[in-house]
Amino acid sequence: MYNVGDQVSIKCKFRSNYLFSETGYDDFVIEGTVIKTPSYINYDAVTVKTNNPDLPISIVPTRTIEGFVHSPIVNNIETHEVISGANTYIVTVNSGKVSCSCVGFQFRRYCKHSDPYKT
Repeated sequence: MYNVGDQVSIKCKFRSNYLFSETGYDDFVIEGTVIKTPSYINYDAVTVKTNNPDLPISIVPTRTIEGFVHSPIVNNIETHEVISGANTYIVTVNSGKVSCSCVGFQFRRYCKHSDPYKT
């Protein structure tokens, strides 16, 4: 799923420390480059080198990952592989126009997968 050197954006969910949280969980997005997970980590995890000086390296347990985006750009067309639950969708951005391979987007021209890429 993740290879060392990949540029990724990982959406994960952690238990909230906020007493009045509606769901009991907080969503986080961690962006950066996948690096080798240290050998002392004895659980399934992905390690990401971020550009955040406060959190330069983030070790994300795979059980907390809700989705991820791997985003190559070819000929000014961005292609994003978005994993949502057990499904994988392709979101394409071409000249500001966004499309997604999910059934919801094909039917409504809108979906939660394409929202982050709209300008």
